[in-house]
Amino acid sequence: MELVVMESPAFDVASFVSSLNLASFAVLRGAQRQVCTHCGSRKMIYCDKCQRLLVGRDEVPSLELPLQVHIFKHIAERSSKSSVIPLAFLCPNSVTITTCMPNDKAIPAYSPADTVLIFPSPGARLLQDLSEVEFTAIRRVVVIDSTWGQTTSMVSSAHLQSLPALRLQDYTTIFWRQQSESKDFLSTVEALYYFLREYVTEQQKRGLRTEAYHGELDNLLWHFVYTYELIQGEYKSGRKKGKTFKKDPEYIQEER
Repeated sequence: MELVVMESPAFDVASFVSSLNLASFAVLRGAQRQVCTHCGSRKMIYCDKCQRLLVGRDEVPSLELPLQVHIFKHIAERSSKSSVIPLAFLCPNSVTITTCMPNDKAIPAYSPADTVLIFPSPGARLLQDLSEVEFTAIRRVVVIDSTWGQTTSMVSSAHLQSLPALRLQDYTTIFWRQQSESKDFLSTVEALYYFLREYVTEQQKRGLRTEAYHGELDNLLWHFVYTYELIQGEYKSGRKKGKTFKKDPEYIQEER
């Protein structure tokens, strides 16, 4: 008998993006550059240096996350390129972003009893592998925001080494700043989004939540998806006629 290996279906980017429950992009599309009154930089929507919103609070979605999120951004990672800076105003009560050096004193000592690190280190487990006691004890999640080449130095911090590491299930990135590792290597905001989706799904499976996930975390990707669609539109509209996306010519999704 011949063994037939079934391949996993290809990731359908268009279906994924269209399935998200996102707030209107109207304020993003109508944005004009303005001066940040705190640092003097000219920015649109928000100042990445100060993590300050530059448009009306009512025009931007706001989320309360099921866990507190502490993000440590490598000092060499430019804020203008970071995928997580918008979380400072999308989730102001749930997300803290700190820029620091590896092994910096800015990384505090957390209790491994209620804090987990999202990182695919050897021995990292999936949420579903945690015991009931371990799972229900989680109050805080720590995330590293850096290039993949900088992660080794970041996780060398003794305070991060002491935390239980959790990895994600397999996902495909739609980040435009692609690295050379793999399309399974996510941007920081994608990793956080998928982790929290897994978390609330696992809550339901364990009887700790009555409702199935219904898109309440999707606006974590609000600014991220807007930028993704803006880049797609720039290349497909002809405004970049004759040019292909530098790192991956197949990145631009052709109309079906």
